[in-house]
Amino acid sequence: MSRVRSKDTAPELKPRRAVFRVGLRFRKHWRTLPGTPDLVFVGAKVAVFVDGGFWHGHRFATWREKLTPSLVGADLAQHSSAIATSDEGEAKF
Repeated sequence: MSRVRSKDTAPELKPRRAVFRVGLRFRKHWRTLPGTPDLVFVGAKVAVFVDGGFWHGHRFATWREKLTPSLVGADLAQHSSAIATSDEGEAKF
């Protein structure tokens, strides 16, 4: 789990570059907001979270052997339940 980066991942860089190229300006990893969003558009009061394939279990079968078995199931289950509860009640600024 320590090898899983939390900042500047490939899924995060693609939308960040595209948004910057269009001319929109943003803040990265703003710690004062709950959850530390990946992109924050302060003027519009919009926070964007970019989750990579690891946290959603994308192609999990191909990289399952590389992870610690005791931690994998608990962490992914905890994350998927957290996503379900956060989708029900979005945090407001």
